[in-house]
Amino acid sequence: MEKKTASAGADILRYMMGQLPLLSARLGLGPEQSEELKCLLESAYHRETDSEEKPEVFMGSTAESKALVGFLMNRLVSSWSIEGQDHLQSALGHHRSGGRVVFMFNHIGNVDPPIVNHILKAVVESGLPMVWVAGRRVWESPFLRMFSRCVDMVTVFSEKYIRLAFGTADFPMMRTHNIAALRWMKKYRNLLCVFPQGTWCNTGQLTVGVPSVMAIPRIVSDDGKTDTIIVPCYLEGADTIMPPLGRSEDVDEFYLFLEAIRTGRIVLKFGEPLSWNDLKDVPPEDSMYTVMCRIADLAPTEKARGPYAYSLRQA
Repeated sequence: MEKKTASAGADILRYMMGQLPLLSARLGLGPEQSEELKCLLESAYHRETDSEEKPEVFMGSTAESKALVGFLMNRLVSSWSIEGQDHLQSALGHHRSGGRVVFMFNHIGNVDPPIVNHILKAVVESGLPMVWVAGRRVWESPFLRMFSRCVDMVTVFSEKYIRLAFGTADFPMMRTHNIAALRWMKKYRNLLCVFPQGTWCNTGQLTVGVPSVMAIPRIVSDDGKTDTIIVPCYLEGADTIMPPLGRSEDVDEFYLFLEAIRTGRIVLKFGEPLSWNDLKDVPPEDSMYTVMCRIADLAPTEKARGPYAYSLRQA
């Protein structure tokens, strides 16, 4: 596959239009659907390249991006199933009764949040006030910002980036932004969705969880009254629909997206919720290990469990 660098909006649109026959064939689209996709792609990407809108702490959705991603999800997710429905319903009931819920997912692809939202909208009639916690890349990638507008999202700078920024002009901005984001999490009673690995893994395996992520359930529970649960979750199949893309600054991710996208089957798994009351006095490294092992229990193979394989957990 020839790599193409990011260029003017007209060049990008010209390339996308050239890819439409192949993309339509992979998605099984008829002439009318292909024409609809053409209009949606043009509208969404035009907004990405020309808009001067800057990401905020809470990133809202645009109508163009929602329409495009909704169209794609309806065709990319060829079939799906949910395992652990009882655990999902238990978490929803906990939320409705006033408790906080933090879903912690494995992360295997660039479009995991809209895939999860697409499936859950089909099984929860009233919809879910789910908010995804994302990191720095959503700010930096126009491609990812397009998808992020289709889900409710709050961005947080990771501990790694804050350390790297120490002593620079970005450091106070990052701290101010994170404080605002954490205050928002405390104020609004939403279902938070978190990737404890910190980023996606292109091997299909779990990677070591980031202990600082455990600050999220601590923050939303620090009033001493709120009962918070952590739900281990596993998303299987998203990497077949949208393989993880390269991160080179010289390659526009939308080109790679168009050439890699495929239809596939998704399995969404929910494990037994963990009470934050049982973890709050445990060091973050240990509590994160407990959560990651619960996520690993939902993985389909020992290889997929990575460093949390059964034999290691029993040692």
